[in-house]
Amino acid sequence: MAMSEWELIVDREVCLGSGLCVGATKGVFELVDNRSRPTASQCSPDEAVMLAATSCPAGAIRIVEASVGRTIFPDEEG
Repeated sequence: MAMSEWELIVDREVCLGSGLCVGATKGVFELVDNRSRPTASQCSPDEAVMLAATSCPAGAIRIVEASVGRTIFPDEEG
């Protein structure tokens, strides 16, 4: 079964504005007022998006499986 769209959530209070997420993805994140935000509320599952989330120096990016509301990253079970 294919994974549903991902909902991308950036905690702009935690974001450092490093831009790593913008550089790791094409058009998925943007910097506004020196803080990251997703350009759309959802995206297709993508390794580059996961890399952006796992590389975020502030840990400000959360990825949720949109159809079921399950957090994919960070792993809340571990």
